[in-house]
Amino acid sequence: MFRLAKVCFVDKNGNQDFKKIISTNNYYPVFATIQLYLKNEKISEIEDYRQFVNSNCELILFITDNELVEVYAKEKILKIIYQHAVDNSFFDIKIIDDLKDVKNNFSAYSD
Repeated sequence: MFRLAKVCFVDKNGNQDFKKIISTNNYYPVFATIQLYLKNEKISEIEDYRQFVNSNCELILFITDNELVEVYAKEKILKIIYQHAVDNSFFDIKIIDDLKDVKNNFSAYSD
């Protein structure tokens, strides 16, 4: 049976616990929504673009069917992410800054 689950945690060991969990086996991320915050920042429930912009969240990563990857990031790290994607031969890279083109619901499971 397919089950949806939401996991939220703070890795107090400098991301080593998270890294250990995801590197123990080979995983195929069918759907994933990952939010990144700076240390000691308030974690928020983010359901749309407006909430993301007004939050302390630095980056949200959506993976859909392991083929479509969408990254929403605050401007200070967006250029670094874009260059990394170019350097690693990603294709069809777009920076979308028009509000009509952002996701309606912030989830990998929706549009």
